[in-house]
Amino acid sequence: MLVEAKAHKGELSRGKKTKSTGSDKSKENRTKIEKAIKEASKKLHKLSKLEFNLDLDSPYQLSNRFAWSWKLANLNIPIVLMYLGFIKAYEMGKDYFPDHRSVEICVKDICKESRKPNAKVYVSEDVWSNDAILTLDGIGMYSIIRSMELNIPKAEVKSINGIAWA
Repeated sequence: MLVEAKAHKGELSRGKKTKSTGSDKSKENRTKIEKAIKEASKKLHKLSKLEFNLDLDSPYQLSNRFAWSWKLANLNIPIVLMYLGFIKAYEMGKDYFPDHRSVEICVKDICKESRKPNAKVYVSEDVWSNDAILTLDGIGMYSIIRSMELNIPKAEVKSINGIAWA
């Protein structure tokens, strides 16, 4: 299981684009990362029949997490990629997630270039389900969105996916 945990909306920003400046080693690493992300995107699209348009210009964390998920699935390791949002994390300031739905909206928003009708889609919204995105030799790859509300001082779970936890 790969978990990408976020405590506030700002953490789901598109982030800065990777620069090609730097040492020769840095440029070499960038080229390897770019190649791996593009290969994963191409294979994910081909095998899942879902839209994947990942590259270094798409949100980097999103691209990286799906590329790693693909790599593990390709190595016959069952994989679940979970985007986990912590709701009502008031200590994060005004940018906190108020509920599970806001986590879902924010995650799905980074999967496309903008909210415009013809915006480029980096990752299809259809990947966020309880069904396998793809299966390779019986090994499934899943991606899910979940949320959790914690009472940090008491270290207790208050809700999961917006449902009160007893």
